[in-house]
Amino acid sequence: MRRFLSCALLVVAGCGESEEAQGTTFVGITPPDLDVTLEAWFSCWDDPWGDTEFNTDSGEYEWLINPRPGPCALLIGLRDHTGERICVQEEDFVVSEVGDTEVHFTVDDCECMDVDSGFESFEQSYSGGPCLPEDDCQAFTELRADGLLRLDRWGEPGGPVHEVRVSAVDLADAVAVFTNPALVDFLAEDPLARCGTVDSVEVMELVLADGSIGGVTTLCEDAPLRAARAKLWELAATYFGADVFGRPLSEL
Repeated sequence: MRRFLSCALLVVAGCGESEEAQGTTFVGITPPDLDVTLEAWFSCWDDPWGDTEFNTDSGEYEWLINPRPGPCALLIGLRDHTGERICVQEEDFVVSEVGDTEVHFTVDDCECMDVDSGFESFEQSYSGGPCLPEDDCQAFTELRADGLLRLDRWGEPGGPVHEVRVSAVDLADAVAVFTNPALVDFLAEDPLARCGTVDSVEVMELVLADGSIGGVTTLCEDAPLRAARAKLWELAATYFGADVFGRPLSEL
């Protein structure tokens, strides 16, 4: 049974006074007047995670984050009283190069989204060339619906495929990113035709209950793809100590 949730997000954004250095980035989200739990994920050019709290005076969930200047993608999720995720909505904002950045989002009038995503797996793979026999020019990260996370790291000739089970919370958060309707729509088209390619090729493949979609996404920098990359890199670095390129969580 489909439940549809269309969440209108009103952006009231502004930046603080110009200063010589970048300041703090403040994100406030006002939840709808529903019996729901609000969640948020950020995908920026740097590690953006920070503390959150609910401000009873403003009625907002408030985040203080510290990413580098540039574009950020924000995913807002809602869970109902049973714990089922009923909404994932995406918004973009830009972190100012100087001074503080302040953005406010209001989630209201929610009426539609399919809770059952049909997610089976999501894989991001890389290949490049020319490649010498002693080199390792292929790698991948994959997350499956049962929580199995698999990693074949770049530059490890003959290296093992690392495997681990992620937590239920981490799995749910990742599935929300990988089944974001904007990402599904993008991968269902021809990413290569939209983004082009280079020698080192990235491929994303999303497998759903009704089939698989995806393609070459090397030069794609659309927000849903950035969020998907960031989520897989974060999972790999969290559970294996380093992502597909050997970067620890602190360097992502």
